Amino acid sequence: MIHPITNELCFNISQIFKASFQAHFHTEEVTIFAALKDKSPELNTLCAQLVDEHQQLHQMAKDLKNRPELLAEFGVLLKTHSRAEDRQLFPYINLLSEVERQAIQESSVKHAAISKAVFYKK
Repeated sequence: MIHPITNELCFNISQIFKASFQAHFHTEEVTIFAALKDKSPELNTLCAQLVDEHQQLHQMAKDLKNRPELLAEFGVLLKTHSRAEDRQLFPYINLLSEVERQAIQESSVKHAAISKAVFYKK
C-alpha cells in the first residue's frame, strides 16, 4: 500500500511539472536542441534521445497522479536526463552563434520567471 503522503507528493509533482517543465522543455527543444542537432550526427542522436526523454517525463508526470508507483522511475529518468544534458550536450553550446546563445539566455530568463511564479504561488 502506498502512503497517503506519497500520493500527495505525486499529485503535486504532476501539477508543478506540467506548469513549469513543459515551458522548460519547449525552450530547450526550440533554442538548444534545434540549433545543436545539425552540428554532428552524434549531437543529432543525443538531441533526439533528449526529446524522447522529455516526452517520457511529461507522460510519467501526468501518470503520477494515478500511479504513484512510478515515482522512483520518474526520479531516475529525470536525474539521468539532466546529467546527459549537463555533461553531454551543454558543453557544445559554444558551437552556437552569439545570436543563438542570446536566444537561449533570454528564454532561460523567461522560464525562470515562470518557474518562480509556479513554485512560490500562494
